[in-house]
Amino acid sequence: MTERPQVPPPEPYGGPPPNPYGAPPPGYGGPPPGYGGPPPGYGPPPPGPQGPPVLSEPLVRPDDVDTGFWLWLVATTMMVIGYVVDLAAAPLKAPSVVVYGVSGVFLFVVASVVVTFLFLLRAGYRWARTLLTGGGAATIVYALTNLFGVDRPTVAAFVFAITAVIAVVCVAGGIYLLHRKDAHEYFTR
Repeated sequence: MTERPQVPPPEPYGGPPPNPYGAPPPGYGGPPPGYGGPPPGYGPPPPGPQGPPVLSEPLVRPDDVDTGFWLWLVATTMMVIGYVVDLAAAPLKAPSVVVYGVSGVFLFVVASVVVTFLFLLRAGYRWARTLLTGGGAATIVYALTNLFGVDRPTVAAFVFAITAVIAVVCVAGGIYLLHRKDAHEYFTR
């Protein structure tokens, strides 16, 4: 019977416990050949500040962005007024409360989404400008087709025409201003 070698007890708070099987065979103690360190050029970082470059002055919102924001806000208000007038003057015999309720909720949700995108656009988000540009093109098509393609009572037709024309002009102006060079450089997020 062979006697096992006595292994000293591990240190209570020291390093790793000693290997009870003795020293490893040659070639098994370190990293594989060719993996001794990081590849050339991947050493410790150079001294100095790290992270993205910091602008020396805060980015100022261009006037085109502010003007485009207010044009879009006026256009949203005009489209809401035109939609309410169009709904109230609809030639339905007796629209139920459900029709008015669903239309009101739809109007509130769409207007809230547009206003939210406007504030994100004002904060410099490029994707908000992209979505508002697509929605603006759809708004122009919607307003113009409804302006010339739907019969309304005289007063409702007049109010809808005024609100639709103002909204179309404001949306087109807002889209134009938000795609000018100064405004384009502002949208970095």
